[in-house]
Amino acid sequence: MNSTKVKKIYNSSDLYKLHQIIEGIVGKRCWRVGFSYGGELRLHLGAKIPYGNPKMVGQKKGEWRLGTGGTTWELFTPKGLVNSKSGTEQNLEKKAKVLEGSRVANIEVSVPSNILTFTFTNKCLFRVIPGAEDDKYDLPYWKLFMPDDMLVAFGPGKHWSCKPSDVPISN
Repeated sequence: MNSTKVKKIYNSSDLYKLHQIIEGIVGKRCWRVGFSYGGELRLHLGAKIPYGNPKMVGQKKGEWRLGTGGTTWELFTPKGLVNSKSGTEQNLEKKAKVLEGSRVANIEVSVPSNILTFTFTNKCLFRVIPGAEDDKYDLPYWKLFMPDDMLVAFGPGKHWSCKPSDVPISN
């Protein structure tokens, strides 16, 4: 689905519509993996876009950016499993960099488990796996910043929204 045609959607549980909205990430190359505030793993994919903030002149962000929201994640690689709960951010980031240079082959969200799964062309599988402890904070399990300043936020529960990224998530 072309992101310019994405309309605001609030509190939906329609996974078919969600998959239509996010399917544009398939084929995009992951070019940066790193941690941001609060221990959130971020994947930058697609085109490299300059930040609009003057303090970040010369730095780039992905046209698509996945943030784990602090939710548990797992990365299955040909060399073994990497789990967000097993290591320091520095060590985890080093291992997760295996995704850099690889393209998204498939993306899927499943319920009732609410697991987000990315399959990559380098035979890696990345999953964001919400648990019951994630629901107590009333924050999304994951966020996907998309082209045209749109944001998909999924969770808590099976509900998700898609809206301009400058609108507070709680709306």
